[in-house]
Amino acid sequence: MNDQTFSFPKRKSLIKKKRKRKEKEKKKKRRGKKDETNVSNTGPVRHLFEIGQVHTLTVFSDIYFPKQVKNELLVQGVWGSLENAIGGHLHVENVADSDVDAKLATFAPFKLHRADASVIFLAERLKPSVVLTDDLNLRKVLEYLGMTAVGSVGIVIRCFKLGRFGKTELEAMLDKLFAGSTLYLSKAFKARVKAMIDGLPEP
Repeated sequence: MNDQTFSFPKRKSLIKKKRKRKEKEKKKKRRGKKDETNVSNTGPVRHLFEIGQVHTLTVFSDIYFPKQVKNELLVQGVWGSLENAIGGHLHVENVADSDVDAKLATFAPFKLHRADASVIFLAERLKPSVVLTDDLNLRKVLEYLGMTAVGSVGIVIRCFKLGRFGKTELEAMLDKLFAGSTLYLSKAFKARVKAMIDGLPEP
């Protein structure tokens, strides 16, 4: 690997990044500020579309997509539904192939796809509140960079906490995600999610 290639950071560096991220989140909660700028990968949009819940993405004020992610969603037949659901809060940004290549080289050990690399580049440029992804490797890179990653499960839970629907509807929606979408989750993770939901009070 050359000097520009990713190498695992020291433990102290990771702890420092996590501490800064938590402090930032606490300040945001105290201000009552909603997420305004978000960058999204393909996964959450596709998985929510598969269960008829793409409109839950309106829980975020604005969502930015790299052109590479838009192209994937167009091929999958999802983009039109996304435009109808989000409207003017949907933004597409160009990310040059050379910038994608650079991110792929830097984070080569994670074996990212080109769309994933474009998400990293755009997120570093825009400094979003959260990055939407269900990809485990991309999530690891984002967390290393000090960013907050939220997946399909986290999106519907946010909607519930904001009072968009009750616990019965939340549980039904999660069941659909687990059984009726292409989202892969381990049995252990599903069990943890269900246990957490049981402990959540109605908003």
